[in-house]
Amino acid sequence: MRRQSTMATMAAASVLAATVTLAGCGAPGLPGAPSLLDSPGAAVTQDQSSRIMERVMAADTDVREGKPEAISHLNAIYAGEGARAVKANQTLTASKAKSLPKGAPSDVKVLATSRGTDYPRYLLGASLPPGNKQPLLHMIVGTDVRTPYRIAMSAQMLPTAHINAFYAANEGSPVVTDGSDMNVKPVDLLKAYADGLSDKAPENPPYDPDTFSEQIHKKAKEFDQDYEAITTVARSNQVMADPMVAMRQLNGDTMVMGAIERTEIYTIKPGKQMKTPGLVAPFLPGRAILVQKAQVQVMQFLVFILPKDGKAKLVAATEQVVGASGF
Repeated sequence: MRRQSTMATMAAASVLAATVTLAGCGAPGLPGAPSLLDSPGAAVTQDQSSRIMERVMAADTDVREGKPEAISHLNAIYAGEGARAVKANQTLTASKAKSLPKGAPSDVKVLATSRGTDYPRYLLGASLPPGNKQPLLHMIVGTDVRTPYRIAMSAQMLPTAHINAFYAANEGSPVVTDGSDMNVKPVDLLKAYADGLSDKAPENPPYDPDTFSEQIHKKAKEFDQDYEAITTVARSNQVMADPMVAMRQLNGDTMVMGAIERTEIYTIKPGKQMKTPGLVAPFLPGRAILVQKAQVQVMQFLVFILPKDGKAKLVAATEQVVGASGF
């Protein structure tokens, strides 16, 4: 019946790119991790950053392939909202609601390292996962001298995106701490984009239009129009504190990486009911039918290029369901 297909359509509106996997990094206790520390007390060299990336991809491959040892070390492989997304993936794959690509990625490379010896430290990497046509950008973070480098987020590059060069790895790229010398601060850029996703964009937003946000708005509008007799929908978007980093490129532009959590609350109208969809059901075991309310959390991992002059451009984006509730 029409009402039984409602939540499946809801899931499609909520998740536009949920098949992209977050990558990880080498950690103590995992095969291929030679030591606890990665470059304590010294700047990361080009050789060290390459070895870190190798461990990142090896650990992520083990997680995607379901190897118990890697899965038991998720908190040592992933950080921040990246860890939350990977744990949600484990819930989805265990219930067979989602499958992850098997095999090691190709074209693995380090694009940038953060400058200096202070913590946190960052690596920007890229890889091409099995079966993907577009590469992923990975933000890898070393939070302190006693913690191994972990993946904080990954996002799939948009088809027309281009990444300009960073400083050489041995020199390191400057991390932008507040952006007071820029036409818009990185955190304000992310907040403005979150407002735009919530249909509250400023009159002159600091970013160019992009296909990612266009698809989100299109799917949401289609759902609201098709199912207004069954449910009312409230959506909100919030910038997350972790991950968030901005690194300066050689030409003076800045790459801004961050995450925005979208919360969707569906209030089912009296006398109506909805079948719990595939991507929500694993978070609601035993609830095949929803009769009052459903709430879905979706993490949006985003990468912008913010030029010295002009508006920011979105170059990579990925959505990932990270939680749901309902009754």
